[in-house]
Amino acid sequence: MKLKYKEDHISIKYFDEIDLEDFTVFTGKNGSGKTHLLEAIDLGKAEVEGVDKSEIVYYNYNDFSVFEGKTQNDPLRNQRRYNWNNERNQLIQRINEAKQRAYQKAVRDSGNDAVENYIYDQAQKPNFDFENQFGKAEDYAVLEEFKADDILNINRYSSRFSPSFYQLINQFVVNKKEILTLDKKLLEDYFTNARERIIENFETENKELFQYIDESTTGDKIFSLNPNDIENPDFFLEDIANEEKEYQFKKTKNSLDKLEAEEWGSEIEYLDKDAFLDKYGSSPVEQINEVLKEYDCNGYFLTTNRFQAQLGQDKKNMNVNIQLKHREKNYQTTFKQLSSGEKTLIALSLLIYKTRKNKVIPRMLLLDEVDSSLHPSMIKRLLSVIQEHFVRKLKMKVILATHSPTTVALAPPDSVFTVERSGNKKIIKEDIQKAIDILTEGFATLNVDESNLGIEYNISNTDLPILFTEGITDKIIIETAWEKLYDTSMPFFVQDCFDASFLANLFRRGYDTNDGIFVNHHDRILIALFDFDEEGYNSWNSIVKLDENFEPDPRKGLAKCNQEKNAFKLLLPVPGNDIEKQVIKSGNHTFKNDSLLPIELLFYGLPELSSFYRKELVTGGSEVVEFRGKKRKFANKLKDLDKSKFNSIVPLLDQIKRIINTSTQPDV
Repeated sequence: MKLKYKEDHISIKYFDEIDLEDFTVFTGKNGSGKTHLLEAIDLGKAEVEGVDKSEIVYYNYNDFSVFEGKTQNDPLRNQRRYNWNNERNQLIQRINEAKQRAYQKAVRDSGNDAVENYIYDQAQKPNFDFENQFGKAEDYAVLEEFKADDILNINRYSSRFSPSFYQLINQFVVNKKEILTLDKKLLEDYFTNARERIIENFETENKELFQYIDESTTGDKIFSLNPNDIENPDFFLEDIANEEKEYQFKKTKNSLDKLEAEEWGSEIEYLDKDAFLDKYGSSPVEQINEVLKEYDCNGYFLTTNRFQAQLGQDKKNMNVNIQLKHREKNYQTTFKQLSSGEKTLIALSLLIYKTRKNKVIPRMLLLDEVDSSLHPSMIKRLLSVIQEHFVRKLKMKVILATHSPTTVALAPPDSVFTVERSGNKKIIKEDIQKAIDILTEGFATLNVDESNLGIEYNISNTDLPILFTEGITDKIIIETAWEKLYDTSMPFFVQDCFDASFLANLFRRGYDTNDGIFVNHHDRILIALFDFDEEGYNSWNSIVKLDENFEPDPRKGLAKCNQEKNAFKLLLPVPGNDIEKQVIKSGNHTFKNDSLLPIELLFYGLPELSSFYRKELVTGGSEVVEFRGKKRKFANKLKDLDKSKFNSIVPLLDQIKRIINTSTQPDV
């Protein structure tokens, strides 16, 4: 698939078009613009050739999980549903316009034959039904009388034909077409051929769009597609509950119809069990459980309350309640109580279920770091499902943005592309090992499992509060600063992590019963420190359970916490120099994930370090300061500076000390 620039979007400027794989993995350094690039594709500001933005669904980490609440009470989910409805209507409009062009071409090719034109016009209508409109035995009995009538005056028979059949036969008579050979089979062939010709024209002009519809439903859906035929890509529990309720109502009504027909002899149609299952399948909850079992979501499955539709009760007042249950351990839980990785796997299973519903599904998925909370084994499972189910089986296109070296290492050969911060060559096809090297520059370890073990070992061998940093160079900088500024030993231990995503995942999974860091070290003060840039802010913001405000002033270091768990998440304090305008809009309002403040920029303005910084022009003619150089070299360079050069990092150390002094960890 070819990706082309169309217009600017935040950090995304003009870039050379590039051929991507149907399954592509985007990676790159912090602040390279991976999220902005996916957003640009989703908004149509960067274009995947042949794919309209109405056929694309974008998921970030927070979107890719089940939402249990009421969407109408949640502004973000409500807005997402509103946006999707707009995209759905645009898609239906595109399909209808393409169908209209296919119909008009068929009419032109017929040479403006009036009868053929009439047949084409009827055949292309959404409510076309040959048997109901032109297949009734009574009409053909009257037709035989008409053909035997020497006068062949159609008006004498007008009241005896059904209205639609009369209009059709009248076209043959008025335009002097052969009547005597007309029968049901011949007419049915006319209409079948007309629909096939329109479908053929549609496919010829819009091959990819046709295949997109045909592979998820059937090609003849182009005639009758409506909003209900487009599958909602979101994971709202209330939608699943409503689908289950609709199914159970159909099932109950069918059972009542059967009872009335068999017991009371009423002439009412119903389906036997096998016919009902052939038409409607098993219930939505049963289908989801089949997927959960097939893809092994840690033993979880869905249960519902004992639902029974009752006569005389308002359907709106009847509720289906859906819960999660563990198959082996037989305990009930909620989606909120799942680990971060389990939430992602459940969402993945629901997405698979949605692709099996005989509805039009997204043609392209944009997945923004949905892998960030997964163990390596789970990442492998995610990549396998993307490759085998979505790309190979369903012919979908998928772009996964990641900051995880594990994901890059397990990605298919030739699928990895790095996103660069600037330049026309924004996206570069990269060797997997080189991409891993780019991601792990300046870090102490290249192995996620080893990182986990090292962290656990270090925590177990100190009684101090723990400050977690994104990488080893952050640790070096903080330890160097403390040694320069203070004569006392540092009252906390600095633990470097694999990267920002790894650190966020460590804290998101902190509540996990078996290996959560807050559970295993409930007597510790645990602080996660992030750069105030795109990667850092997104990671900081994704730790949603740390939601108590601790410090609202970004100049002191934005901080939230869970005081009960002694757990804190902290962003770098914003210095009061040229860097401030790269983070703060006004007052305490920041640019959030559009900010640009890695830890190295705290030292901007020192002549000794000027070679590590560069000013870049941005839209509007303003400038931003960027760090340029090797992180390890920069960190080691700080060791040569005297105490007076470290004033800019004092607010960070003060905030850390404040957190430690106001928490409840026992004295050490």
